[in-house]
Amino acid sequence: MTILISKTPRRGTLTNFGILLISMMLSGQTMAAYNPAFCQLVAGTLNIHWENQVAPNCTGIEFTDGVLSAAADGSVVLNGTSVSGGNCIVTAAYEFTLSADTTQLVGSDTANSVPMTLTRGPGEDCFVGTWTAFGDIFEAHIWADAFSPALANPVPASPLWLLGVMAGLLSVFGIRQLRNS
Repeated sequence: MTILISKTPRRGTLTNFGILLISMMLSGQTMAAYNPAFCQLVAGTLNIHWENQVAPNCTGIEFTDGVLSAAADGSVVLNGTSVSGGNCIVTAAYEFTLSADTTQLVGSDTANSVPMTLTRGPGEDCFVGTWTAFGDIFEAHIWADAFSPALANPVPASPLWLLGVMAGLLSVFGIRQLRNS
């Protein structure tokens, strides 16, 4: 999102800026900052690294029941099972779907009815999102490679019908050979 502000703002520009600012505040979502160290803590999993940016020293991992192979098709349902952050982070439940351009995870915290969108930029290994709730600002990191379609089936299985067709053709060929000899 790009906001352009001129040195001599016009009335419409200030009105548009005000509407944008209010809508951002009401949505509860703010801009997130990718942190490679936080991403590394959840790499190889469907766990979520959370940081409460208002409460000092409040970070932790929400461990989920997510299975990597389930996310490979681009959508997943996760349930938090425990947290490493003591009392400052709690568990929830989530549904996410990978956007067509693979830059966003769109979904929600289904336990608390909170819409969620996490994004990733070029070269970033995690999707990141930030939400304002209960007077705090929470930032989440989720490992991006879990949603890669390439992880689903690196070697595609042969369709069984194709094997049946091949067996049928070999049978016909074998019968013709027997008749001709």
